[in-house]
Amino acid sequence: MNIAVLAVIICAVLAGPAAGGAPPQTFDVESHAGVAETGGQGGGCLVIANGELAANEPVTLIVPQKPQETLQAVISEKLSVNCSRNVSIPPGSSFYSLRTKESAADIVSPMVAVVRFTGSFASTDGVVRSDLDRDGTSEFFRICAGTEGLHLTIWAGEPAKGKRLWHRYYYLGYDVEPNCTERDYEP
Repeated sequence: MNIAVLAVIICAVLAGPAAGGAPPQTFDVESHAGVAETGGQGGGCLVIANGELAANEPVTLIVPQKPQETLQAVISEKLSVNCSRNVSIPPGSSFYSLRTKESAADIVSPMVAVVRFTGSFASTDGVVRSDLDRDGTSEFFRICAGTEGLHLTIWAGEPAKGKRLWHRYYYLGYDVEPNCTERDYEP
């Protein structure tokens, strides 16, 4: 093999994927999970602690109410202003407009959004699961009500019993009947 060709191959491997290229091999729940809302007519909003997403990147939306399901969306563009109805946005969040690939107009509740994940999602008895971090333990998605809002969570193992990996609060602005456990929202 020519030394010049070998040098180009080594440089390409060391440089890693180009921007917008292959997703990372490891799943970072803080920067690869967010909250999505749909706005009708195939549009929506993504709030996520990741300012590096690009247009046309795929997004899997997990509808956390039972029966849970997944929907597909793509990022339209990064936004400079908050597109969410939620006023309780974590510091460091970025905002993206979404195009849903399936009709999501009937989904009125916030959803868990997953980006840059190349694995698959399975659904059994109306519960979606996936091994996001590829450690052999399935992650589960949950939504429950606080007193004035919703808690969205991702769990390693059974929800409210396993290890909580991710949590976001979605303020509704009106009273709801609470059904969360302390494990859903305690630090």
